Amino acid sequence: MTRLRALWDAHGDKPLALAALLLLAVVLAWQLGRLVWLLLSGPAQPLPVPVVQAPVAAASSSPAQVASLFGENSGPQQATVADTTLQLRLDGVMESSDPASSRAMIAERGNGLVKTFKPGDQLPGGASLARVEATQVVLDRNGREEILRFDKPADKPVSPPPGQPGRAADTVNALDKAVSNFASSPMAALRQMGLRRTSQGYVVSITAQKDMLKRYGLQPGDRIVSINGQSVGKDLEADQQTLGQLQSAGSARVEVQRGTQTITLEQRL
Repeated sequence: MTRLRALWDAHGDKPLALAALLLLAVVLAWQLGRLVWLLLSGPAQPLPVPVVQAPVAAASSSPAQVASLFGENSGPQQATVADTTLQLRLDGVMESSDPASSRAMIAERGNGLVKTFKPGDQLPGGASLARVEATQVVLDRNGREEILRFDKPADKPVSPPPGQPGRAADTVNALDKAVSNFASSPMAALRQMGLRRTSQGYVVSITAQKDMLKRYGLQPGDRIVSINGQSVGKDLEADQQTLGQLQSAGSARVEVQRGTQTITLEQRL
């Protein structure tokens, strides 16, 4: 400060020198104050490192848990679908792209009378037909689903019980008769069955037997296009061989065209 005062006394009459001295005094005072503040405040403390929370994975919820959030109860779920214990025999199915048009040919065991059922119909034993699938049907029995399957080939009886028709005996007899008639006179056999041959299959006519139409769920105008994967209608000799092979195949899978709808009829023999 003494040196500053001496400089002031020496150059106080000059305005520029006066301004420079004042600026120098202010800078020195600011530096001195900063030094004093650092000495009094002590050592600098490190700033805390912010803690980043790890993202919490969203827990997956089952449909039942989601339903419970809204006060809904999905009820008990049936884990597996068991085979039915009802004494029923599945003889044939007609699977349609329209489930309501599907049919199942079912009989009570010990009774050769085969009846045709549609989804929703009541069956012997207290169950109802829930739906028809390609190789089996699903029953609804007291709110639980059960499966009725075709008998395995080993399950076929060698001979029917005395006084009772065998398994699908009427179908086998009809097939034998159809094969024999078709071999001797194809056109007469077709007329008798109510079928009309075209290059794209056999069309069911209005002269077809009513019981056959009712049993298999067929309608006049339906066209049989294949049997066991073999197209029919173009070659009579090939169709005759196809019918003959059914006797040893043990089953017939018939594809029927109804307008734009395809219907598959599975018949065990």
